[in-house]
Amino acid sequence: MAQGVDLRLRPPVSERLLGRLDTAQDMLVRFHRFRRATVLAQPRAGGEPVSGTAAHFSGGVDSTFTLLRSRQGRVHGTRPAEYLLFFKGLEQPLSALRDVGASIAAVARVAALTGTRSLQEQVPVAGGTRHN
Repeated sequence: MAQGVDLRLRPPVSERLLGRLDTAQDMLVRFHRFRRATVLAQPRAGGEPVSGTAAHFSGGVDSTFTLLRSRQGRVHGTRPAEYLLFFKGLEQPLSALRDVGASIAAVARVAALTGTRSLQEQVPVAGGTRHN
């Protein structure tokens, strides 16, 4: 979205999440001035329940506050976060990041301290998606 390209998600995604993509894009457009993107994703077969709860984690104050409140059971209507999602290149282009490896290591340390797991994904770039 930051780079103006469409998103292709793998593996299949919960129908609940797919139904809320407009709301998520509204927030990203408003607060980060991203462009809307077409999201290509398949719904998860059978609509089975999600096996875990995740929080987008950049390491900043807002995402740390969200993580800690979640782990304390203080985010209404959700289970405590089990996964921290770190998107390389979401807030800044990868070319502007000096040491994204240090950021990934910091997220992994926070995950270890909070009893969560860290997951990293690189935002799509023109010509395809890179998964790491």
